[in-house]
Order: sequence, then C-alpha cells, then structure tokens
Amino acid sequence: MALIACPECQKEVSEQATKCPSCSFILRKADRSMPNKIALGGFVAVTVLAPLITYVSGNTVTGNVALMTLFVGFPAFGIAALVTRPKH
Repeated sequence: MALIACPECQKEVSEQATKCPSCSFILRKADRSMPNKIALGGFVAVTVLAPLITYVSGNTVTGNVALMTLFVGFPAFGIAALVTRPKH
C-alpha cells in the first residue's frame, strides 16, 4: 500500500482511499464492489422476476400474491440501490 500526496492539502493518503481523511477532497470515485452487485442481482431475481414468472403461469391465488410481492419488490429494490451506492 503506497502513500500519495493529497492534491488539496498535500498530506499523505493511501492510494486506495477515495477521499482525503484530512480535508475530504475526493481523490477518486468509489467503485461498486462485486458483492454489492451480486446481492442486488439476487434481490431483483427474488422480488421481481420470481413473482412475475409466477403471475404469468396462471395460478390466480399465487398470481395475486406474486403481484403484491412485485409491487413491494420495486420500491424495496430502489431503497437497496440507494443504500448500496458509493458515498461521495
């Protein structure tokens, strides 16, 4: 782990840091990590795709439950996406 000088305050900062701990200067944008992408993909599959497939299959009772899950899944997916986005 190498140290670099912050362009703003000239203090030493890890080259892996996204912002300077001294002056909060943004050094680089944080990348979404692979575990977050996998978690969001699984979340979409469970809350959006599975209920949609169940609804299309034609079972009325299960289809109604699937639609309810779908309408809860979209807002929950939006919240999950906001929570896991990189902080600036």
